[in-house]
Amino acid sequence: MTSSESQLLFDNLPTFKPIPAYVCGYVPRDEKYRNISYSGKKGRKNYKIFSWNGPIEPGDLEHIKNKEEVVGKVTFEGIGEFAHDKGYLFNTGNLLWCLRDWQVIIDQL
Repeated sequence: MTSSESQLLFDNLPTFKPIPAYVCGYVPRDEKYRNISYSGKKGRKNYKIFSWNGPIEPGDLEHIKNKEEVVGKVTFEGIGEFAHDKGYLFNTGNLLWCLRDWQVIIDQL
């Protein structure tokens, strides 16, 4: 990319504005998390997941359905279903959030 192309691209990008947000906590990136680390409750027909702590992969909900012998759906409490099933998922109870936890991050900057 030439200098003039770079400047043209920069000039045509929209101006970004701060978005207020609340960060309720974090998890260490380099931790080893167990696969399919969840808790929940089975009803008569469906299974409701209350917490998840780690990676989520395609097929995990089907694995839970088979393991828990669910005839209906496996869903997440309060969320239902996700648009994707690949990544990491943590409930807020598993996040690091106190001043001592944040100080570890600040000290690394």
